[in-house]
Amino acid sequence: MLCVPDRRALVLGSRQHGDLVALDRIDERGIELVHRRSGGGIVMVDPADAVWIDVIVPRRDVRFGGDIRSDMMHMGEVWRQALLAVGADPAVMTLHGPHMTNDAWGDLICFAGSGPGEVMVDGHKLVGISQRRTNEWLRFQCQMHLVDPTDLILDLLRERPQGEPQRPALVSSVFDRPLSGVDLAEAIADVIG
Repeated sequence: MLCVPDRRALVLGSRQHGDLVALDRIDERGIELVHRRSGGGIVMVDPADAVWIDVIVPRRDVRFGGDIRSDMMHMGEVWRQALLAVGADPAVMTLHGPHMTNDAWGDLICFAGSGPGEVMVDGHKLVGISQRRTNEWLRFQCQMHLVDPTDLILDLLRERPQGEPQRPALVSSVFDRPLSGVDLAEAIADVIG
């Protein structure tokens, strides 16, 4: 499902609270503040600057429905194959291993950490993946950035950890032409079959 928001939104993970951000600055910039039910850190969704695709599969699908980690690894491989199918440079993409790699920044901002199966470019996250599970289905919420949202997110935070966060890999790091979200969503569907 290719998702295109109607405006920019700062999306908090299921364990995060609105007191992380300066509400007056969010209002000044016309950004909506929302919560998602899946875990992870802050994500900026933007109709022009990101590609957001949700993948929903039934729990009875034999390729999924195992444990959370193996399902994340499998979804990452689906993304890698779909990216290759639409022309991504295969030499630079890897999958993050089966364990989380987070520091204080990674706990706070999604793209500053790395989770199982997320697609990486030179140690930077290209595709962020979160997962929500019910008895009937698995929903993978996935996003890539065309423009780095890190500075905007930092400006909206009330407090910041020490140091600087890891920044995301951008779509331009694996494509030498514009990326069509429609083509990518179709490629993901083809890979899943």
